[in-house]
Amino acid sequence: MSDLVDTNTHFLDGFRELLQRKEDEDWGAKLEHFCETFWLHLDDNPSPTLEVINAFIDVLLEKESFAVARLLIPEFRGELSSKLENETKQSVMDHTAHLRAEQKNMEKTTPSKFDDPLYRAEKEVFHEAEMYRAGLLLYYQGNLSKTERAEIQKWSAARPGCMREMDGAVGTEMNDLRTSEDEDKEDIIPAGASRKRRKKEEGAVKG
Repeated sequence: MSDLVDTNTHFLDGFRELLQRKEDEDWGAKLEHFCETFWLHLDDNPSPTLEVINAFIDVLLEKESFAVARLLIPEFRGELSSKLENETKQSVMDHTAHLRAEQKNMEKTTPSKFDDPLYRAEKEVFHEAEMYRAGLLLYYQGNLSKTERAEIQKWSAARPGCMREMDGAVGTEMNDLRTSEDEDKEDIIPAGASRKRRKKEEGAVKG
């Protein structure tokens, strides 16, 4: 009996500390320890004091705490097909039912539910950036392995209109690069040709 009282006191003090000292650096580690050990403790001691049970529930009702606890306690993650035989555990499950429902709804949320104009615009920007990068890799760098080139071609083939858009974007870039390279070549004159040009220009001035 004395051991049980000490255990209840241990958990009660622990849960109260978790509620009062969230700023502590080891708060997360303590939360994991107390949630997991208390849940396992209930298997062998299914009737702790009501004060301890309420303190545990108070901890779990904090969303941050529940998000951690559900990683450690499988019952918090899955759908219960029937009530738990352990009445204390079932009471905890009942008190946290709304939090479990919220977590389930968040997991089922798809990107389409965020498909507002700003989200669509952001997707388009990323899509264009991906196509441009893939196009440069495929058509410009020329140092890809066969495997890498095949992967990019596979990626682009899976996107309707991707190759056409890449051709346009990269084609413009390549034309600009070629023009720039041609201009640079014109500025580079071999030494012999440079002397002939100077003599020709001097003759024209004298004439």
